[in-house]
Amino acid sequence: MLSTSFLTQELKKGEHVRMPTEFADFLFNVILLLFWFKIWGKSHRSTVFNPYLSRLDRAGDGLINFLRPLFFGLNARSIAIVSIVVLLLFRALAMGIAPPVTTQEGLALHWPIRFGFIQFDIQEKGILHHLVFSFTSFAIFLFNIWGLALIFLRPRLTAHRVRAQEFLHQASRPFSDAAFFAQPPILLGWGLAITLLLKICGEVLVQPGTELALQLNATTIVVNTLTALVDLLSIIRWFLLLGIIISWLSTLRNSHSLAGIGQEWMNLVLGPLARRPIRLGMMNLTPIIVFLALAALHLLLRVLLLTICIASQ
Repeated sequence: MLSTSFLTQELKKGEHVRMPTEFADFLFNVILLLFWFKIWGKSHRSTVFNPYLSRLDRAGDGLINFLRPLFFGLNARSIAIVSIVVLLLFRALAMGIAPPVTTQEGLALHWPIRFGFIQFDIQEKGILHHLVFSFTSFAIFLFNIWGLALIFLRPRLTAHRVRAQEFLHQASRPFSDAAFFAQPPILLGWGLAITLLLKICGEVLVQPGTELALQLNATTIVVNTLTALVDLLSIIRWFLLLGIIISWLSTLRNSHSLAGIGQEWMNLVLGPLARRPIRLGMMNLTPIIVFLALAALHLLLRVLLLTICIASQ
């Protein structure tokens, strides 16, 4: 049986071991997404008039045009596919030769990746394991984008999508092209595959102060994937916080364009609640209340799922 300290530590968001390369890994995945968008994104009229999509499209075109002389006349989609493969291999090789980092707790880590409530580190210093981790890092990035698309995109919405929804639809293709009823099992299957890949090529990290690591049985794998879905609430909170900050900045700078951007993303998160604001004088308290409610719901669901996981050990 796992100790209570394990439950307490795992529930603290952000308690996982952070590496100096974590932000660089995130930026690397953003670059991969630009190529991914050139593979699946459609040339659509909305791309031109949507500032979010047009910036994404121009950034992808810039990368493709920069690399085009190296690919002897290949089309943009083929260049994007080859570039993703090369970049994944490059990241695997770079992480393979990088020395381990020793944390304050005395752990020597090579490439820790958290998915759900379990954090994995690479098991062997072989190119195959590093390549799997490189792919899995991007797969988790896509998992989060696809999860947000599942939450915020509604079926049969075409011309009525706002700009933020259209951006999310295009960025999450081909997942968002699937039938709405098929998206939940696709996303769950993708998450299960991620956990299995990490299990095969990685090892579960034992945090200091805990006696045991979680045993990865079938229940743990499923519950861990569900926890990764629940962790989307944390990403949604960041979107909401970003919208609040942009709205405040727009007030300070008297910028209508900033105000529109901030309101658009807040409305996407708030949904119907955006039409029924809770006010204190001139201040709209709805975003702050929803932010706190999402934090409480996130913690509650993680407690429930981790308790189920511990009971299965």
